Amino acid sequence: MRKLLLLFLACFAVATLDAQIYVAQVSGGQQNGSSWADAYIDLQIAIDAANAGDTIWVAKGSYKPSIDTLGNTPAMPENRSFWLKNGVVVLGGFTGNETALSQRDPFSQKATLEGEVAPGQFAEHVLYVYNNIDNTAILDGFIIQNGKSVSTSTSKNGAGMLLRGDAGFYNLHFRNNECFNSGAAIYAENTSSIFVRCRFTGNTAVTFDGGSCDFVYSDVAMYNCVYDSNHAGRFGCGMVTIETDLLVQNGTFVANTAGNNIFQFSTSGNISLNNCIFTSDNVAPNVAGNSGPTVTFRDGLIPPNNNSWGILCNTCIIVPPTFTNASTGDYSLAMGSSGIDEALITTPSNDYDDYAGNPRLIGTSMDMGAFEYQGSVAVAQSTPEQEITVYPNPATSNLALLASALIEKVEIYNLAGQLMQIENSGSFSVTQLPAGLYFLQVTTTDGLNTARFIKE
Repeated sequence: MRKLLLLFLACFAVATLDAQIYVAQVSGGQQNGSSWADAYIDLQIAIDAANAGDTIWVAKGSYKPSIDTLGNTPAMPENRSFWLKNGVVVLGGFTGNETALSQRDPFSQKATLEGEVAPGQFAEHVLYVYNNIDNTAILDGFIIQNGKSVSTSTSKNGAGMLLRGDAGFYNLHFRNNECFNSGAAIYAENTSSIFVRCRFTGNTAVTFDGGSCDFVYSDVAMYNCVYDSNHAGRFGCGMVTIETDLLVQNGTFVANTAGNNIFQFSTSGNISLNNCIFTSDNVAPNVAGNSGPTVTFRDGLIPPNNNSWGILCNTCIIVPPTFTNASTGDYSLAMGSSGIDEALITTPSNDYDDYAGNPRLIGTSMDMGAFEYQGSVAVAQSTPEQEITVYPNPATSNLALLASALIEKVEIYNLAGQLMQIENSGSFSVTQLPAGLYFLQVTTTDGLNTARFIKE
């Protein structure tokens, strides 16, 4: 049933980008987006002006939604939202003076999409992804905060993001979003989207379900994400699903209250929870729902007798983890914690860096949760591999690479070291490759780089 990330347009490749557009909170120049000195100050105007194949660099700062898809400014502040465009990659993580993509830091330099559009007035959806958006739209390196709706209408679900199209979401932090009904951070319908290294903090569904996320008739994958301090009035303070295929790989669920961390109402769908950490902050079971869907646990740290599908989690560990500093929200695993190097060999691979940008596999096997224990000091990865970004990953048909220099050649190797394919640009088809994990050796004008991707 997996239909995730169906197609990625070749026009995204860095070798054929039409433009690089700059956005900063303050700009004293021409404000046409042609450089940092002449950066746009309105992010939505920059997105509106972009064409498929463009990349937008956004400096750290606070940005408020302004215009709608017709270029108009809604009279009511609550009706203002950011929106994405097909083929356009929007990247936060800049200070505003970078000249190379490798200088970007999406972990500590996130730009903010601010839902409080005027004092005491809040956008009902900070981000609105329309149903015509496909997975060539990328948002990477942002905080999405302070969306709020007190309306009882279900159309006002999704204070952080109302998601009805497909897109790729990387290095995002949804925090302090609130709605009356369901899906405070994200309410999604009929979407096939991916979330990598995202965090959900302090989001509240006041009356019903999905403190952070509510996925309906969707196909969603979430890798190395953290869900902490979210609240729901009824079920699923972490997330709820309805008739949805959901993969949560290496998730960390901490301090979410009122109702189960994960709850599903449906009678069908495939739910896979791999290598996740749950803490016992609820009297109700952490994971619960109907008996119809196929639910699979592979490993995990979960309190004993704390999920209604416990018989399916024979490989789970009941020893609670030790976090580095839970009081400050640092949920990386401390030295000697349970969950370090305890993933089974049968657990599916995780090809992404962990939540902090560190290599995912250190030691004898993968760790549980969103963080990979690095030793005495965990530092952000700074190897050449970080200079190459692969979209989408996993891939089904087309692959595109984002690099800090011009791509000259791409060689694809399988796990046995066999050369499977050679390309001379940053976008190409991988349809002919068998499913599996592959290594990329990428030659750019700056030298040799490596990356990995999964072919589904």
